[in-house]
Amino acid sequence: MLETGSMAEEVTFICCIESGGLEEMTVRMAASLRRFGGRFAHAPIIAVQPRRGVGVTPRTRQQLDEYDVALVRDVAANVYPWNQFFNKPAAMQVGNRLAKTPTVCWIDSDILVLAEPQLLSLDDEEDFVACPSDNCGSTTGPGDRNEAYWKLVIELAGLKLDDYPWLVNCQGNRVRTYFNSGLFVYRRDSAFMQHYPAACERLLMSGYKSPITGLFFTDQVMLGASAIAAGLRMRALPMEYNYPVGSQTEEPYSSARMARTVIMHYHAALFPEYWPTMLEQLRQDRPEVYEWLAPWGPISGQTHWPARIVRKVLKEYRRRKCERFAQRCEALEPSAAP
Repeated sequence: MLETGSMAEEVTFICCIESGGLEEMTVRMAASLRRFGGRFAHAPIIAVQPRRGVGVTPRTRQQLDEYDVALVRDVAANVYPWNQFFNKPAAMQVGNRLAKTPTVCWIDSDILVLAEPQLLSLDDEEDFVACPSDNCGSTTGPGDRNEAYWKLVIELAGLKLDDYPWLVNCQGNRVRTYFNSGLFVYRRDSAFMQHYPAACERLLMSGYKSPITGLFFTDQVMLGASAIAAGLRMRALPMEYNYPVGSQTEEPYSSARMARTVIMHYHAALFPEYWPTMLEQLRQDRPEVYEWLAPWGPISGQTHWPARIVRKVLKEYRRRKCERFAQRCEALEPSAAP
């Protein structure tokens, strides 16, 4: 499958997959790209399982084949399997080695493509595109509680604070360059992958954590920093290319914005408790998406009971190990800057 026979495709989509809800999300993401992706609809998709655990169900394998998704298991890829955020750089390393296209797009599994994502194409003067993140985990500069942590991020990326650029995020705030890591595109022949996984590892193992988000978002705060360190020419995507919906997003749901959305990052909004609300919003704001999505039903994550037991045991083991690790890390408050 990876040798597509036609190199007309410009981008390979890479994502992470694991047993349970994530496998349902991955199938749905791939199906949405095939249905609404326009000229991207036939792009290669690689789903990587980067740590040990239960494999996906036979039904999921059948669906992945149906949507022409290459399933790759490399259970040793994530050398910190207790940290879910390290799944991303680990899966990317695997997928990046297999990709044949000039550009690569990382795409989180809890994403739906709602229209042709034209702005994912890089022109000759660009190496990287992503959406600026919301305020969570960012810093507005001196005086911000998260500023000392970001000084560490920038240092670990091999950059100087005074040279680190700013951007205006999706909430209109001027912050140090910080992109959402749910969806981004980079040139495969650039130096990005020489920087990103190593920088994520340095931050995770630094002994420090954010006073705001703890060990969360290590993959996200290092995204823009790694692109800058690699010397990539960057372009910011509009919020409609990574529009967050769900009960825990910082911005309230906007019907006007949903009407323009190209890529929806739904988080938990397709789980049973939120499904009726999300479906009704789509019925009103994106009827063509509603008609396609409604027959799928909510994401349940239900598999056979032995798999559920193994997942539950693994999840608890990893949670405890991550908590013990986090307790040993120092929250990097401004007065504690190294």
